[in-house]
Amino acid sequence: MTRKLIAMLAVCCLAGVLGCSRGERAALVVYSGAGLRPPVAELVEVFSKRHDVKVETIYTGSGLLLSQMALSERGDIYIPGDQFFMQQAVDRGFIVAQADAAYFIPVIGVQKGNPEGITGLKDLTREDLKVGLGEAKACAVGRSAVVMLTRAGILDQVKPDYTATTVNELGNHLKLKTLDAAIIWDAVARFYPDEVDIVDIEPAYREVLTVPVGVLRFTKNRELAQAFMALVSGDEGKRTFSRHGYTVSR
Repeated sequence: MTRKLIAMLAVCCLAGVLGCSRGERAALVVYSGAGLRPPVAELVEVFSKRHDVKVETIYTGSGLLLSQMALSERGDIYIPGDQFFMQQAVDRGFIVAQADAAYFIPVIGVQKGNPEGITGLKDLTREDLKVGLGEAKACAVGRSAVVMLTRAGILDQVKPDYTATTVNELGNHLKLKTLDAAIIWDAVARFYPDEVDIVDIEPAYREVLTVPVGVLRFTKNRELAQAFMALVSGDEGKRTFSRHGYTVSR
């Protein structure tokens, strides 16, 4: 299946989410990176009850979300896992306001107890390991991996056995023991406390990513969208992110 066809199918699914076939429209539509799901879902529930509105949320890779927005030109809020993707949205004229919500710390996720003795990025070049990476154009963790492996001078030496479109897929493969190691977010690794351990990436190579939240120019309710952005980026939002194991200060 081609990338273009996948994008078109995603837009068709999005149209269903928006209720176009029924002549209805959700009060707010939020595009969120898949790795942000736990805190975003909680904040969506809080906001929905507080403002008595319906909020529909689409979770997938940040780059895939950007493609969906470009094709559909619909929605209210964009929460990618990386400022890189937000800047692309800004450059396309999609964003009318933005703020910072949290930070992603990339780590190497390994099997519980680290049975393969992985100590850093350069171990990912080992032929005896099954390694997972994100797709650089599809998700923030994939783009970050490329940056860090390039800094370490080993990008061409790391041959992933699995390439994912979301960081959650990588976490699930670690949980199922089909991968020995994968570059994921620290917060996502904490989804699996009984199956996954964290190996810190060397500070010289590590890239800390800012998680932004932005209001889309397509919004039909700017005031409501601004209020949602304020919730996510404000003190209550930061407490929610922190409670789910996300980093909220640098």
